[in-house]
Amino acid sequence: MSLPPSNGKTVLITGINGYIASVLGLHVLSTGYNLRGTARSKASAAALLSDAYAVYASRVQVIEIPDMTIPGAFDEAVKGVFAIHHTASPTQFSLRSWDEWVTPAVESCIGILKSAATHAGPQLGSFIFLSSAVVTSDPRRLRNNGRVGSDQFSFEEAQHRGLKPQVAAARLYQASKTMAEKAVWRWKDEYQPSLSICSVSPGVVTGPPVQLPATASALGPSLRPVWELFSGKAADIPTGPGTNEFVDVRDVAKIHLWCMEHSDQTADQRYIASAGLGPPQAAADILRRAYPERESIIPRGKPGEGYRPDFGFFVNNRKCYGTKAAEAVGMQYIPYDQSIVETAKVFERYLEST
Repeated sequence: MSLPPSNGKTVLITGINGYIASVLGLHVLSTGYNLRGTARSKASAAALLSDAYAVYASRVQVIEIPDMTIPGAFDEAVKGVFAIHHTASPTQFSLRSWDEWVTPAVESCIGILKSAATHAGPQLGSFIFLSSAVVTSDPRRLRNNGRVGSDQFSFEEAQHRGLKPQVAAARLYQASKTMAEKAVWRWKDEYQPSLSICSVSPGVVTGPPVQLPATASALGPSLRPVWELFSGKAADIPTGPGTNEFVDVRDVAKIHLWCMEHSDQTADQRYIASAGLGPPQAAADILRRAYPERESIIPRGKPGEGYRPDFGFFVNNRKCYGTKAAEAVGMQYIPYDQSIVETAKVFERYLEST
Protein backbone atom coordinates (compact mmCIF):
# COMPACT_ATOMS: atom_id res chain seq x y z
CA MET A 1 0.00 0.00 0.00
CA SER A 2 1.39 3.40 -0.97
CA LEU A 3 1.09 6.51 1.12
CA PRO A 4 -1.54 9.03 0.02
CA PRO A 5 -0.17 12.50 -0.85
CA SER A 6 0.43 14.54 2.30
CA ASN A 7 -1.46 17.77 2.77
CA GLY A 8 1.10 18.92 5.34
CA LYS A 9 -1.47 19.40 8.11
CA THR A 10 -1.24 17.76 11.52
CA VAL A 11 -4.28 16.53 13.41
CA LEU A 12 -4.24 15.85 17.15
CA ILE A 13 -6.25 12.95 18.59
CA THR A 14 -6.15 12.45 22.35
CA GLY A 15 -6.24 8.90 23.70
CA ILE A 16 -5.04 7.56 20.36
CA ASN A 17 -4.92 3.93 21.52
CA GLY A 18 -8.65 3.96 22.30
CA TYR A 19 -11.20 2.08 20.19
CA ILE A 20 -12.82 5.07 18.48
CA ALA A 21 -9.65 7.17 18.45
CA SER A 22 -7.56 4.52 16.71
CA VAL A 23 -10.16 4.05 13.96
CA LEU A 24 -10.42 7.82 13.57
CA GLY A 25 -6.64 8.00 13.36
CA LEU A 26 -6.62 5.59 10.43
CA HIS A 27 -9.22 7.73 8.63
CA VAL A 28 -7.13 10.85 9.27
CA LEU A 29 -3.95 9.23 7.95
CA SER A 30 -5.60 7.73 4.87
CA THR A 31 -6.90 11.19 3.95
CA GLY A 32 -3.39 12.65 3.83
CA TYR A 33 -2.98 14.26 7.24
CA ASN A 34 -0.14 13.81 9.69
CA LEU A 35 -1.29 12.36 12.99
CA ARG A 36 -0.24 13.38 16.48
CA GLY A 37 -1.74 11.23 19.20
CA THR A 38 -1.57 11.35 22.97
CA ALA A 39 -1.47 8.32 25.25
CA ARG A 40 -0.71 7.71 28.90
CA SER A 41 2.39 5.87 27.75
CA LYS A 42 4.06 5.48 24.38
CA ALA A 43 4.19 1.75 24.96
CA SER A 44 0.38 1.58 24.92
CA ALA A 45 0.37 2.89 21.33
CA ALA A 46 3.29 0.77 20.11
CA ALA A 47 1.08 -1.96 18.65
CA LEU A 48 -0.75 0.60 16.50
CA LEU A 49 2.50 1.88 15.04
CA SER A 50 3.77 -1.58 14.22
CA ASP A 51 0.51 -2.87 12.76
CA ALA A 52 -2.49 -0.75 11.69
CA TYR A 53 -0.45 2.44 11.27
CA ALA A 54 2.75 0.79 10.03
CA VAL A 55 2.58 2.15 6.49
CA TYR A 56 1.99 5.64 7.90
CA ALA A 57 4.64 5.45 10.64
CA SER A 58 6.63 8.38 9.24
CA ARG A 59 3.55 10.58 9.65
CA VAL A 60 2.63 9.56 13.19
CA GLN A 61 3.86 11.09 16.42
CA VAL A 62 2.83 9.87 19.88
CA ILE A 63 3.14 12.18 22.86
CA GLU A 64 3.06 10.68 26.33
CA ILE A 65 0.71 12.39 28.80
CA PRO A 66 0.42 10.29 31.96
CA ASP A 67 -2.01 12.69 33.65
CA MET A 68 -4.37 14.82 31.55
CA THR A 69 -5.55 16.81 34.55
CA ILE A 70 -2.21 18.52 35.20
CA PRO A 71 -2.32 22.19 34.09
CA GLY A 72 -0.42 22.56 30.82
CA ALA A 73 -0.43 18.82 30.12
CA PHE A 74 -1.41 19.45 26.47
CA ASP A 75 0.75 22.53 25.82
CA GLU A 76 3.26 20.69 23.61
CA ALA A 77 0.73 18.39 21.98
CA VAL A 78 -1.40 21.21 20.54
CA LYS A 79 1.41 23.20 18.95
CA GLY A 80 0.93 23.71 15.23
CA VAL A 81 -2.06 21.40 14.82
CA PHE A 82 -4.80 21.97 12.27
CA ALA A 83 -7.54 20.32 14.36
CA ILE A 84 -8.08 18.64 17.72
CA HIS A 85 -10.25 15.58 18.36
CA HIS A 86 -10.56 15.18 22.11
CA THR A 87 -11.57 11.55 22.61
CA ALA A 88 -9.67 10.68 25.80
CA SER A 89 -11.94 10.15 28.80
CA PRO A 90 -12.45 7.60 31.59
CA THR A 91 -14.22 4.44 30.36
CA GLN A 92 -13.22 1.88 32.98
CA PHE A 93 -16.42 0.68 34.58
CA SER A 94 -14.47 -0.54 37.59
CA LEU A 95 -14.25 3.11 38.68
CA ARG A 96 -16.79 3.97 41.36
CA SER A 97 -16.46 7.60 42.42
CA TRP A 98 -17.25 11.06 41.10
CA ASP A 99 -13.59 12.04 41.41
CA GLU A 100 -12.48 9.05 39.35
CA TRP A 101 -15.03 9.54 36.56
CA VAL A 102 -16.10 13.14 36.33
CA THR A 103 -13.17 15.19 37.59
CA PRO A 104 -10.61 13.96 35.01
CA ALA A 105 -13.15 14.20 32.18
CA VAL A 106 -13.95 17.83 32.98
CA GLU A 107 -10.42 18.92 33.83
CA SER A 108 -8.94 17.37 30.69
CA CYS A 109 -11.46 19.26 28.55
CA ILE A 110 -10.72 22.58 30.16
CA GLY A 111 -7.00 21.87 30.14
CA ILE A 112 -6.78 21.07 26.45
CA LEU A 113 -8.95 24.06 25.51
CA LYS A 114 -6.69 26.36 27.51
CA SER A 115 -3.63 24.85 25.87
CA ALA A 116 -5.22 25.24 22.45
CA ALA A 117 -6.02 28.89 23.07
CA THR A 118 -2.51 29.79 24.18
CA HIS A 119 -0.15 27.37 22.42
CA ALA A 120 -1.73 25.92 19.27
CA GLY A 121 -1.33 28.85 16.90
CA PRO A 122 -3.61 30.64 14.40
CA GLN A 123 -3.82 27.64 12.04
CA LEU A 124 -6.02 25.72 14.50
CA GLY A 125 -9.48 25.65 12.98
CA SER A 126 -11.58 23.16 14.91
CA PHE A 127 -12.02 21.34 18.20
CA ILE A 128 -14.24 18.25 18.10
CA PHE A 129 -15.27 16.73 21.41
CA LEU A 130 -16.23 13.07 21.55
CA SER A 131 -19.30 13.08 23.76
CA SER A 132 -21.95 10.36 24.04
CA ALA A 133 -25.62 9.92 23.26
CA VAL A 134 -26.18 9.45 26.99
CA VAL A 135 -25.74 13.19 27.49
CA THR A 136 -28.75 14.13 25.39
CA SER A 137 -31.67 12.83 27.43
CA ASP A 138 -32.91 11.46 30.70
CA PRO A 139 -34.93 8.36 29.77
CA ARG A 140 -37.06 8.92 32.90
CA ARG A 141 -38.21 12.31 31.59
CA LEU A 142 -39.05 11.74 27.94
CA ARG A 143 -40.00 14.72 25.85
CA ASN A 144 -41.57 15.05 22.42
CA ASN A 145 -42.90 11.49 22.46
CA GLY A 146 -39.52 10.11 23.35
CA ARG A 147 -37.60 11.89 20.64
CA VAL A 148 -34.15 12.99 21.71
CA GLY A 149 -33.02 16.36 20.47
CA SER A 150 -29.44 17.51 20.01
CA ASP A 151 -30.15 20.61 22.13
CA GLN A 152 -30.96 18.65 25.29
CA PHE A 153 -28.78 17.59 28.19
CA SER A 154 -29.42 14.85 30.70
CA PHE A 155 -29.20 14.96 34.48
CA GLU A 156 -27.81 17.82 36.49
CA GLU A 157 -24.84 17.33 38.80
CA ALA A 158 -27.00 17.08 41.89
CA GLN A 159 -28.73 14.01 40.44
CA HIS A 160 -25.43 12.17 40.02
CA ARG A 161 -23.64 12.77 43.30
CA GLY A 162 -24.14 10.32 46.13
CA LEU A 163 -25.22 7.43 43.94
CA LYS A 164 -25.25 3.96 45.44
CA PRO A 165 -22.13 1.96 44.51
CA GLN A 166 -24.06 -0.81 42.79
CA VAL A 167 -25.48 1.59 40.19
CA ALA A 168 -22.72 4.15 40.14
CA ALA A 169 -20.62 3.04 37.19
CA ALA A 170 -23.09 3.52 34.34
CA ARG A 171 -24.58 6.64 35.86
CA LEU A 172 -21.16 8.12 36.57
CA TYR A 173 -20.16 7.47 32.96
CA GLN A 174 -23.21 9.46 31.94
CA ALA A 175 -22.27 12.15 34.45
CA SER A 176 -18.70 12.35 33.18
CA LYS A 177 -19.78 12.84 29.57
CA THR A 178 -22.53 15.29 30.50
CA MET A 179 -20.40 17.45 32.79
CA ALA A 180 -17.45 17.39 30.40
CA GLU A 181 -19.50 18.57 27.43
CA LYS A 182 -21.19 21.24 29.52
CA ALA A 183 -17.73 22.42 30.56
CA VAL A 184 -16.70 22.69 26.91
CA TRP A 185 -19.68 24.89 26.06
CA ARG A 186 -19.24 27.05 29.19
CA TRP A 187 -15.60 27.63 28.27
CA LYS A 188 -16.58 28.51 24.71
CA ASP A 189 -19.21 31.01 25.89
CA GLU A 190 -16.82 32.63 28.33
CA TYR A 191 -13.75 32.97 26.09
CA GLN A 192 -15.31 33.18 22.61
CA PRO A 193 -12.39 31.53 20.79
CA SER A 194 -11.94 31.93 17.06
CA LEU A 195 -11.85 28.17 16.44
CA SER A 196 -14.95 26.10 15.65
CA ILE A 197 -16.13 23.88 18.51
CA CYS A 198 -18.59 21.01 18.09
CA SER A 199 -19.42 17.67 19.69
CA VAL A 200 -20.16 14.19 18.35
CA SER A 201 -22.38 11.99 20.52
CA PRO A 202 -22.43 8.31 19.47
CA GLY A 203 -24.73 5.64 20.77
CA VAL A 204 -23.34 2.20 21.60
CA VAL A 205 -20.40 1.78 19.24
CA THR A 206 -19.76 -1.49 17.42
CA GLY A 207 -17.72 -2.36 14.37
CA PRO A 208 -14.26 -3.77 13.71
CA PRO A 209 -11.41 -2.26 15.74
CA VAL A 210 -8.22 -1.48 13.83
CA GLN A 211 -6.18 -2.90 16.70
CA LEU A 212 -7.35 -5.68 18.98
CA PRO A 213 -6.22 -5.68 22.61
CA ALA A 214 -3.79 -8.47 23.39
CA THR A 215 -6.55 -10.37 25.21
CA ALA A 216 -10.32 -10.29 24.87
CA SER A 217 -10.63 -9.40 28.55
CA ALA A 218 -9.28 -5.96 27.67
CA LEU A 219 -12.09 -5.17 25.22
CA GLY A 220 -14.11 -2.07 26.02
CA PRO A 221 -17.69 -2.09 27.30
CA SER A 222 -19.37 -1.72 23.90
CA LEU A 223 -17.50 -4.61 22.25
CA ARG A 224 -17.31 -6.98 25.20
CA PRO A 225 -20.95 -8.17 24.94
CA VAL A 226 -20.42 -9.01 21.26
CA TRP A 227 -17.33 -11.04 22.10
CA GLU A 228 -19.08 -12.85 24.96
CA LEU A 229 -21.86 -13.87 22.58
CA PHE A 230 -19.53 -14.86 19.76
CA SER A 231 -17.13 -16.81 21.98
CA GLY A 232 -19.86 -18.65 23.82
CA LYS A 233 -18.76 -17.23 27.16
CA ALA A 234 -22.20 -15.71 27.70
CA ALA A 235 -24.61 -18.18 29.27
CA ASP A 236 -27.52 -15.90 28.41
CA ILE A 237 -28.12 -12.71 26.46
CA PRO A 238 -25.98 -10.10 28.21
CA THR A 239 -27.22 -6.71 29.27
CA GLY A 240 -25.79 -4.25 26.79
CA PRO A 241 -24.33 -0.89 27.68
CA GLY A 242 -26.48 2.19 27.21
CA THR A 243 -29.99 2.06 25.74
CA ASN A 244 -29.20 0.04 22.61
CA GLU A 245 -28.96 2.88 20.10
CA PHE A 246 -26.10 1.70 17.91
CA VAL A 247 -23.59 3.16 15.47
CA ASP A 248 -20.62 1.65 13.69
CA VAL A 249 -17.23 2.99 14.73
CA ARG A 250 -16.34 3.78 11.11
CA ASP A 251 -19.35 6.06 10.86
CA VAL A 252 -18.31 7.86 14.04
CA ALA A 253 -14.89 8.43 12.45
CA LYS A 254 -16.50 9.74 9.25
CA ILE A 255 -18.55 12.25 11.22
CA HIS A 256 -15.49 13.43 13.15
CA LEU A 257 -13.54 13.84 9.93
CA TRP A 258 -16.37 15.73 8.25
CA CYS A 259 -16.71 18.07 11.22
CA MET A 260 -12.99 18.78 11.06
CA GLU A 261 -13.06 19.58 7.35
CA HIS A 262 -16.22 21.70 7.50
CA SER A 263 -15.49 23.88 10.49
CA ASP A 264 -17.40 26.77 8.91
CA GLN A 265 -20.58 24.69 9.15
CA THR A 266 -20.05 22.87 12.43
CA ALA A 267 -19.32 25.68 14.89
CA ASP A 268 -21.48 25.36 18.02
CA GLN A 269 -23.17 22.22 16.70
CA ARG A 270 -23.91 18.91 18.40
CA TYR A 271 -24.14 15.79 16.24
CA ILE A 272 -25.78 12.60 17.48
CA ALA A 273 -24.34 9.48 15.82
CA SER A 274 -27.03 6.84 16.00
CA ALA A 275 -28.27 4.45 13.31
CA GLY A 276 -31.11 2.65 15.11
CA LEU A 277 -31.71 0.03 17.78
CA GLY A 278 -29.36 -2.92 18.14
CA PRO A 279 -29.81 -4.76 21.45
CA PRO A 280 -27.67 -7.77 22.41
CA GLN A 281 -30.54 -10.09 21.42
CA ALA A 282 -30.20 -8.81 17.86
CA ALA A 283 -26.43 -9.37 17.96
CA ALA A 284 -26.97 -12.96 19.11
CA ASP A 285 -29.46 -13.63 16.32
CA ILE A 286 -27.11 -12.13 13.73
CA LEU A 287 -24.14 -14.17 14.95
CA ARG A 288 -26.06 -17.45 14.95
CA ARG A 289 -27.07 -16.87 11.33
CA ALA A 290 -23.58 -15.78 10.24
CA TYR A 291 -21.79 -18.61 12.12
CA PRO A 292 -24.06 -21.66 12.00
CA GLU A 293 -21.19 -23.82 13.22
CA ARG A 294 -21.24 -21.81 16.47
CA GLU A 295 -25.01 -21.81 16.86
CA SER A 296 -24.93 -24.28 19.74
CA ILE A 297 -22.70 -22.05 21.91
CA ILE A 298 -24.32 -18.68 21.17
CA PRO A 299 -27.25 -18.16 23.57
CA ARG A 300 -30.68 -18.06 21.94
CA GLY A 301 -32.53 -15.83 24.35
CA LYS A 302 -35.80 -14.85 22.68
CA PRO A 303 -34.99 -14.55 18.96
CA GLY A 304 -36.39 -11.47 17.29
CA GLU A 305 -37.49 -9.82 20.52
CA GLY A 306 -36.79 -6.17 21.25
CA TYR A 307 -35.79 -4.96 17.81
CA ARG A 308 -37.10 -4.44 14.32
CA PRO A 309 -35.91 -6.50 11.33
CA ASP A 310 -34.38 -3.33 9.84
CA PHE A 311 -32.90 -2.33 13.25
CA GLY A 312 -34.81 0.94 13.11
CA PHE A 313 -36.55 2.71 15.97
CA PHE A 314 -39.93 1.58 17.27
CA VAL A 315 -42.75 4.09 16.94
CA ASN A 316 -43.49 5.90 20.21
CA ASN A 317 -40.32 4.62 21.90
CA ARG A 318 -37.32 6.62 22.99
CA LYS A 319 -35.34 7.57 19.89
CA CYS A 320 -31.86 8.96 19.58
CA TYR A 321 -31.90 10.19 16.01
CA GLY A 322 -28.67 10.48 14.05
CA THR A 323 -30.24 11.94 10.93
CA LYS A 324 -28.69 15.39 11.36
CA ALA A 325 -25.17 13.94 11.19
CA ALA A 326 -25.94 11.53 8.35
CA GLU A 327 -27.51 14.25 6.22
CA ALA A 328 -24.66 16.68 6.88
CA VAL A 329 -22.00 14.13 5.96
CA GLY A 330 -24.04 12.71 3.08
CA MET A 331 -23.75 9.12 4.24
CA GLN A 332 -25.89 6.14 5.08
CA TYR A 333 -25.16 4.45 8.38
CA ILE A 334 -23.61 1.00 8.27
CA PRO A 335 -26.38 -1.52 9.14
CA TYR A 336 -26.23 -3.30 12.47
CA ASP A 337 -25.96 -6.79 10.99
CA GLN A 338 -22.98 -5.74 8.85
CA SER A 339 -21.34 -4.06 11.84
CA ILE A 340 -21.73 -7.13 14.06
CA VAL A 341 -20.55 -9.64 11.47
CA GLU A 342 -17.49 -7.58 10.56
CA THR A 343 -16.69 -7.17 14.26
CA ALA A 344 -16.89 -10.95 14.72
CA LYS A 345 -14.59 -11.41 11.73
CA VAL A 346 -11.89 -9.51 13.60
CA PHE A 347 -12.63 -11.48 16.77
CA GLU A 348 -11.77 -14.69 14.90
CA ARG A 349 -8.14 -13.87 15.67
CA TYR A 350 -8.82 -14.54 19.35
CA LEU A 351 -10.24 -17.95 18.48
CA GLU A 352 -7.16 -18.78 16.43
CA SER A 353 -4.89 -18.04 19.37
CA THR A 354 -6.69 -20.38 21.79
